[in-house]
Amino acid sequence: MSEIVLSFQRFTMWPVVILASVVLLVVWWTYRRTSPPLPTGYKILLATLRSLVVVLLGMLALEPLLALGSGRSRPERVALLVDRSASMLLPQTGSPGGPDRLEAARALVEQWISGRDVAAIYTFGRELARLESIDGLAAGLLEDRTDLAGALEKLLSAPGPGWDRVVLVSDGRVNAGGSVLAALPDSGVAVDVVPLGGSPDGSDPALTGIEQISPAYEDGQVELELTLSGEARATLAVDIFLDGRKVAERRLQPPSGGASLSAERISFDAPAAGSYWLEASLRPLAGEFSELNNRRLHRLHVRQSRRTFLLISNSPDWDLTFTGRALSAVDDWDVSTLLILEGENGSTLHRRVRQGVFSAGSLPAAAELEDAALVLLHGNIAKLGRRFLGRLAQRAAAGALGLVLWPTVRFDPAVLPPELAGVLPVSSGAIIPLEAPATACRLYTNGRYGVLGALGGGGVIDDLPPVTTVYRGLKPVRSAEILAHAGSRGPLAGEGAPVLAVRPSAGVRSALITAQGLWRWHMQRQLGDPEDAALYFNMWRELAGWLTAAERRSPLVLEPGREVFGRGEPVSLSGEIRDGLDDGEIVIEASLWRAGSATVRDTVATLRTTRAAAGERDGFALDFGVLPPGVYFYGALASSGADTLWAGGELAVEQFSPELAEVRPDSLGLVALAASTDGRIISPGELAEELQPVGEVREMVTRQIGLARESWIYWMIVALLAAEWTLRRRKALA
Repeated sequence: MSEIVLSFQRFTMWPVVILASVVLLVVWWTYRRTSPPLPTGYKILLATLRSLVVVLLGMLALEPLLALGSGRSRPERVALLVDRSASMLLPQTGSPGGPDRLEAARALVEQWISGRDVAAIYTFGRELARLESIDGLAAGLLEDRTDLAGALEKLLSAPGPGWDRVVLVSDGRVNAGGSVLAALPDSGVAVDVVPLGGSPDGSDPALTGIEQISPAYEDGQVELELTLSGEARATLAVDIFLDGRKVAERRLQPPSGGASLSAERISFDAPAAGSYWLEASLRPLAGEFSELNNRRLHRLHVRQSRRTFLLISNSPDWDLTFTGRALSAVDDWDVSTLLILEGENGSTLHRRVRQGVFSAGSLPAAAELEDAALVLLHGNIAKLGRRFLGRLAQRAAAGALGLVLWPTVRFDPAVLPPELAGVLPVSSGAIIPLEAPATACRLYTNGRYGVLGALGGGGVIDDLPPVTTVYRGLKPVRSAEILAHAGSRGPLAGEGAPVLAVRPSAGVRSALITAQGLWRWHMQRQLGDPEDAALYFNMWRELAGWLTAAERRSPLVLEPGREVFGRGEPVSLSGEIRDGLDDGEIVIEASLWRAGSATVRDTVATLRTTRAAAGERDGFALDFGVLPPGVYFYGALASSGADTLWAGGELAVEQFSPELAEVRPDSLGLVALAASTDGRIISPGELAEELQPVGEVREMVTRQIGLARESWIYWMIVALLAAEWTLRRRKALA
């Protein structure tokens, strides 16, 4: 079957019709009366020749395309799409034991390869990828996310000839991306489905979560909350290991009464101060479907004592009182307040307040500042004295310090030592107090540093009571983040003055509060919901937690995105070069190796990158991709010429993935996908029979010709003009 189609790229109906009618009318008028007179047949012949020339020239101006179509048969193009998510490690049958779903998928892939000269095989998890070899389906490389919608959309919309059919091999568990049916392109491609996995015949409990409730100290208890899911008819037993040594065992109650989750708290004596790999392991039950979801890993840090907070003020007010209450409400924090008051005859009195008890005190010495995790300066900062501010600057130089400045009078950062002024969220310039507008304040909980992310689900809280005083002249530096604004003086005034600004800077995390009357956020909200009343205390808890998470200052900082990565989650490290290297090109060589023998280094990955001048203090990122479960050491060597810096640590990849807790395959979703695309449901045993040999597809092949680019049409016009001229000359019309 063949087709011929003529189309025009610049065709507009009415102008073309009118112009063609006028041209043909002129041609007809030209030959209506001639001298000498001509026979009617001769007139028609001449008019026809001229009309053809005019029509062809007009067509060329409209850029005609001639499409020649012909049918042909070819082998159908079939792509095999294989699930490579963690749920493929679950058993293939409903009973424990036997091959897992991944083994079944590998067998199908090998079967597919053996029957085709060119095998188009793709895998999907976090994203679509071409399978280069069967080793790409190794258990240690399976991913923690399954985005089937994104994989199908990318596969079917890729440039090229396209696929006639897609064969999907999966258990149907999807935990990422959008709806598969909604995201599927309208391509007319059939999706055949090979479902893998069976539902468990019996119970299958899972340990889906492990969380440390409070910080641990070497003379106290380690408190954990374990989250259980699944079904079990018997009491569960959990064993706790620290660095492979069993330290405790407890009995747990599984979810019951139709609940899908249950939480159990356990505690045990804390070990000596240090860092440990803590593993919680459920003992398997008889006939349990899978034991892969029974173990969770946690990095346990045990401290010697509680964190020390120092609140120093020479202008005590309600703001300081409520702040002290909020910080003292956290058992992990040892909070003391030093009040500097004016006595008789201009003398200065120092009063130390700890747990409501007053005692004589003095400005902290260097040793006390060394132990402090957070220092809050409140009041007239300049009157605290340069000697004390100098000691605080020396403490900041060591890093691992949270610093809060809360002026109550006009304040100029220039009064601070440069080491302190340099870490504030603002540049130099006087900050002047003004009366605040009587409109609601706004608190942002979704800042780039995640300071208040636990409040309000990462949204904006915009109904806070107005403050009494705000400050003008605040000029945030580029790395600062404004977390709160006062109300504005009109509906069109935009954001009000900044109230709370934060900034991380080289081992010091600072906050600047430029308002008075924040205590009203607590008092006025007490009249409402109890959860609203706790907002003020929770804000200080989150802010202080972020401020005290700063690290000791180091020339080279290297830290993982998290200490424990889930199975299939890409492992990444971030670093920063602060000083210690000459300016120029800096080479960074990083590696990961397995924890094990001290004499044998089992390196699993290495990366090399370069940075520009060290003085820029730019950070760098290292992505090692997906690694098999295990405990790893990591390290990076930064060098510039003969100078080198080293930093390292430990991280772990646990065997658990959220997909492993969902042990039942989603067969209904796979059936719906096949039905919506006119595909088939193929059992694994029938795959070879159903897909071999490859079928044939009848398709139309179209060849397009741009007539305006073809020389023969111009020769045709010349020939028509020559023929008309010859005929006219013969009748003495030329």
